[in-house]
Amino acid sequence: MSEPSGEPLSDTLGALFVTDSGVLLHRPAPWARMPGVGKHAAPAPRRSDRRRASGTGSARHLVVLALGVTATLVAWGFLVWAAIDFGGQARSGEATAWGLLALATVGAAACLFVTLILAGKIIDAFRGGLPAPPRVDVPPGGRRARR
Repeated sequence: MSEPSGEPLSDTLGALFVTDSGVLLHRPAPWARMPGVGKHAAPAPRRSDRRRASGTGSARHLVVLALGVTATLVAWGFLVWAAIDFGGQARSGEATAWGLLALATVGAAACLFVTLILAGKIIDAFRGGLPAPPRVDVPPGGRRARR
C-alpha cells in the first residue's frame, strides 16, 4: 500500500488521507491510540508487587486505616440512631421526618459500605507479606488453538 499524500481531510479524531492509488486511509490521532494494550505489550505490575514496593503494610498505614474504620463505624451508629429517632417522629405525624429518615438510612448504608472497604484494606495489608500465587501461563490462541 502506498503512503498517504496531501493534506488530511479531518484532524479532530484522526486524519483521513487519500493515497496515490485513491484509497481512503484513516490514521487515529496520537491521543486516541491505546498504548500498552495487546498481545505484545508488557504486563502491568502485579498489585502485590506494587504493595511490597511502596510499603503499604507499614504501621502508620494500618493506624490510618484503623482510625478510618473507627470513624465510619461511629458515624454509622449515629446515623442508625438518628434513623430510629426520625422513624418514631414520622410515625407520630411529622411529614419532614420521612425525608430525614430516608437520608439517615442512605447515609448509614454508605458508612457501613465504607467501613467494610476499609476493613478489607486492613486485612489486605496484613496479608501483604504472603507470597503471590503462581501465575498460570495460558497458551496463545484460546480454545481453537488447543484443538
